[in-house]
Amino acid sequence: MGDEMDEFVEINGTRVEMAELAASVMSELLDRESCAPDDNFFLLGGDSLLAVTAARRLSQKAGRPVAAQDIFLNPTPDELGAFLRTTPVAAHQR
Repeated sequence: MGDEMDEFVEINGTRVEMAELAASVMSELLDRESCAPDDNFFLLGGDSLLAVTAARRLSQKAGRPVAAQDIFLNPTPDELGAFLRTTPVAAHQR
C-alpha cells in the first residue's frame, strides 16, 4: 500500500487523497451525492451502527486500522483524512 503518513492510497490503480476517501465512504453510507470536507457524519444522519460500517470500509480501503470510535472523534472528511494520514498501515497490508 504505502508508507506510514501517506497522503494518498491507491484504489483500483487510482491515487485517492485520504480526505476524499473518507468523503466517498461517508456519502455512500449516508446516501448522499457528495460530502463536503467539513460535513459532520453525525449531523448528516450517521449513527453508531453506520460509524461501525464506515470504520470497516475505511480500514479495508485505506489499509489502516479504523475503529468506530475514530469516526466519533473525527466526524468530518478532513478530520478523518488527517487521522488516516497519521495512522500506520496495518501489518497485514504491508
